[in-house]
Amino acid sequence: MKAERNQEKISAYTGWTRPARRIPLTAIGFAVIPQLILLLFPLGVIALQSPTVLRSGWYPWDPYQYLVVKQDVERLTGLDVKLVRAVFAQMGYGVSYGEVSWRQHHLDVKNGARDIAAGAFKNPERADYAYFSAPYRKEDDVLYVRKGEALRYGFKNLDELLTRFREQDFRLGVINGYYYGPDVMRFINDPANASRVVGVSHDVANFENLLHHRIDGFIADRLVGSTLAWRHGW
Repeated sequence: MKAERNQEKISAYTGWTRPARRIPLTAIGFAVIPQLILLLFPLGVIALQSPTVLRSGWYPWDPYQYLVVKQDVERLTGLDVKLVRAVFAQMGYGVSYGEVSWRQHHLDVKNGARDIAAGAFKNPERADYAYFSAPYRKEDDVLYVRKGEALRYGFKNLDELLTRFREQDFRLGVINGYYYGPDVMRFINDPANASRVVGVSHDVANFENLLHHRIDGFIADRLVGSTLAWRHGW
């Protein structure tokens, strides 16, 4: 199976804030979602309940959160997992993690079933039910397409990219519940595009759908996409 995956490689359009330069993956700039922030359940409720362990969740999002197996024992780790545990440990809290889809994680925070969620963008809908920390890292999102097809989607900015999507009936892979910024979200939520938007629970599924021609491309965090392509040999 891995040999089959290696036969067809992936290209990426990378995010940028200045004129793009060519790199081995055939990259053309399209957009930067500038800040990734920590989503918190209202702190007044947490203080009232005085828990010693805060309830969080995770879904496969390597290298920010992922499982490692050593001697048949699974252990959750990743950049965000380590950071969140370290920060809350300084305040006297532990953090427990249960596997859950990103969309359900937000619903659980909203309904009080979970206390915190790391790796969230701020938007008006989430601000109605959650407090946010200061941004703790920045993220560049990139568009992944199959190698050899990148020239079909020439563009200079995000508006041109979305126009290409509409003109070419581009099938876009997305993670359910993920916030891609206001312009892309308008495209995703437009009923006219419903048949061309394919939702999944994580980016491994997006890669697999792309390689099997179920979608034409997907937008992902640059580091996540690079890490998955490296680990799987895509």
